[in-house]
Amino acid sequence: MPQKHWSQAQRLSRIRPLSDRFWSKVSKTEACWPWIGQLTKSGYGRIDMRPSPGVHFALFAHRISWEIHNGPIPNGLRILHKCDNPKCVNPDHLFIGTQLDNIADMVAKGRNVRGVKFSHAKLNAEKVIKIRELYKRGDRTMQILTYEFEVSRTLISKVISGKNWTHVPISTVNRSPEYLPT
Repeated sequence: MPQKHWSQAQRLSRIRPLSDRFWSKVSKTEACWPWIGQLTKSGYGRIDMRPSPGVHFALFAHRISWEIHNGPIPNGLRILHKCDNPKCVNPDHLFIGTQLDNIADMVAKGRNVRGVKFSHAKLNAEKVIKIRELYKRGDRTMQILTYEFEVSRTLISKVISGKNWTHVPISTVNRSPEYLPT
């Protein structure tokens, strides 16, 4: 039997429009409109695109929703969630902003991970207090603390100065000049 060869126009006519594919994966509710299609590892909705053989990429569902309802997204801007639900594609729950806006929104809502909530944390509040006390008393140098707590010198410096672990109360760290880093 001879093999059927499809023209590009015939192939494209068989593909459902993006908006149809989008709406088939949206569950409209009173509040969030959760994406019920494929998700990224971070929980965001995605639609796979294969515009031609060998070409494959994915689009975020919340970005498609924004463009359907508001038009194109300017270069360098992101679509952020007011509801903090990565599956949500409700345009009333989305807003446009920069990465800095996204970070500020995260901090304002208390969603920034810090301390032992961070899955790779090597320290806890008790260790942070101990590091600060040992350094303040002059019992340990930063270099010794680095080896003792198996963390980087940069982290030790930031813990002592209060730049990291800011939620753990810090007393004033006073050291004589011979212990200060050069």
